[in-house]
Amino acid sequence: MFQSAISKRSIILLTAIAALAVILSVISYQFSTSTSNDIVDIASQEIRSNAKIAVHDLSQILIYRLQTTTVLLQTLTDAPALQNNESQIAQLIINDRQNHTSDLTDFYMWLDQNGKIVWISNMNATTYQKYKGFDLSYRPYFTAPRATHTPYYSSLIESNDNVPRLYISYPILSKVGSRYDANNNVNNVTNPNNFKGIVVAAVNDTATANILKNQLMQKFNSTVLLMNNNSLILH
Repeated sequence: MFQSAISKRSIILLTAIAALAVILSVISYQFSTSTSNDIVDIASQEIRSNAKIAVHDLSQILIYRLQTTTVLLQTLTDAPALQNNESQIAQLIINDRQNHTSDLTDFYMWLDQNGKIVWISNMNATTYQKYKGFDLSYRPYFTAPRATHTPYYSSLIESNDNVPRLYISYPILSKVGSRYDANNNVNNVTNPNNFKGIVVAAVNDTATANILKNQLMQKFNSTVLLMNNNSLILH
């Protein structure tokens, strides 16, 4: 009977130890799983946070580059050579603007009030004769600024040479004089009823994507998408 009692105690003890081991194992597994999930969640949050920072930085880089092009276009509309239709001088000025943004833009273009090509930057004589006077009055980068007298930013447009590009255009409005503002700065006064044409910059979408791609760290497997305001993937 004594040995039987010991045997029963041993069985109970072993059963208790086994049950405790199972409980500890379950607790350990749950703790490990919870800790692992917390680590994954923290890592995911950090990745999302870093991605947001990277996207913001990339957008600011692109905004800066496009703003540079926009400013150059705006200075063209005020240039006396374009205002007075002095073609030879205007061609040199337009070529100079293209040289400043050549890693982003394919060309700058000057269209007259009827939407016909007056000049395309850095074009040789043979090609110029081919395109001089070509009618682009149906293009939205011409019709929009003609109608609104405000700058126009296009979505992706396939050009006549089958290359997709983004276009930024500014209307050329005749000047009727100057006036001083409250800070004694001279402001040109335009005549909104006298539309004289547009200047437009053609932004290469591949060049745009490459500018963004070059900002990514090579050691990370990253993908950058360029989309318009309608959620259409441009590149």
